[in-house]
Amino acid sequence: MTATSMVKEHPLPPRSGSGGADECGDAMIAMLEDQLAAERQSRHETEAALRETRAAMIKHQQIGRMGDFRYNTRTQRVRGSLEFYKLFGFDPALGEIDLVTWTEKIHPDEHVRVVKTLFDTIAALEPIQFECRIRLGDETRCIRCEAELNHDHVGDPVYYGVLTDVTECRTGEEALRRAEAELATSLRLASMESSPVRSFTRSASRWHRLPAAPTPAGAGLLAGLTTRIAYWPRWGA
Repeated sequence: MTATSMVKEHPLPPRSGSGGADECGDAMIAMLEDQLAAERQSRHETEAALRETRAAMIKHQQIGRMGDFRYNTRTQRVRGSLEFYKLFGFDPALGEIDLVTWTEKIHPDEHVRVVKTLFDTIAALEPIQFECRIRLGDETRCIRCEAELNHDHVGDPVYYGVLTDVTECRTGEEALRRAEAELATSLRLASMESSPVRSFTRSASRWHRLPAAPTPAGAGLLAGLTTRIAYWPRWGA
């Protein structure tokens, strides 16, 4: 008989108390596995919520034609969201963009003014707020920039800001101003057409066309013109 067969036929009895310890250990392992599974589930849900929030933020920026950015005042480099790069026609693969490259997009007619305002504001660590035109190929767009210094940031002073394409808004405002100006002109001309001066001019023109010997109808017209002339000061009052 081999040793193995002897063990199988005559197993050793369990040590006193060992069964309770094994059961306790199994329970502890099961509890830890449950906790680990719960933590994994919570992490998956959190990651899914973050992905959903990020996707919603990107969609909202696309709809609103706006992009967020961060500007490091020491390195003078800018990093922004996907829409930030699209607004200025940059390749998102560029990552960080130096301030000089960024400001090269500003319209030549406004470049000096905007760059001076920007650098003066940054030097004073004041909030950034300006509006300018930028050139994207043959197209001109109007961009509004707003940013504030993050005082809670540890390390280099960093501005956090938002860029918004307000081209359609400014175009609509200009169209509204033109429409208001045209309406004001039309109302002014209409008031001139109905003024006493215009009425008198028309009456005088008819009087000059009367025959030398007035007919009864012409005599009535002449009498009416005389009455209008008599009451002219009252009209002008």
